[in-house]
Amino acid sequence: KGLHLFPKNYEGFSLQMLTTLMETLGDAQTETILKRLGREMGKDLGTNLKDKPLSQRVEAITETLKALGYDAHLPKTPEKTPSISAYNCVYHKLARTKPEICNLDLALLEEASGANVDHAACMAKGDNACRFSFTEKKN
Repeated sequence: KGLHLFPKNYEGFSLQMLTTLMETLGDAQTETILKRLGREMGKDLGTNLKDKPLSQRVEAITETLKALGYDAHLPKTPEKTPSISAYNCVYHKLARTKPEICNLDLALLEEASGANVDHAACMAKGDNACRFSFTEKKN
């Protein structure tokens, strides 16, 4: 029960793994892997949401992000384009060093929502929150 109380080095391990991947495979292949991981993470959620309107999909994704440790919120006033603001980043220190990690989240959001996702603001780039806007894909 007390294991979660002991220090962990997930951040250091993740940084070293991502650095090694980039050095070994190159930037393009590493980006492909991060996107694949994100799509895999978003696949089940996307399957369960595919028949819902975009606004409901974004609401459900917001709850999933909260369960993953994000301080994620929908705007207090409804917007024309559904969006999510996250006031923390579970990869913040890693993302500041290796912003490529954001590709994992973007792929997860796209897969889960079935929509285009615009990364309108990013904490790793100095913004006060990460903000993701969603628009339906055109057929």
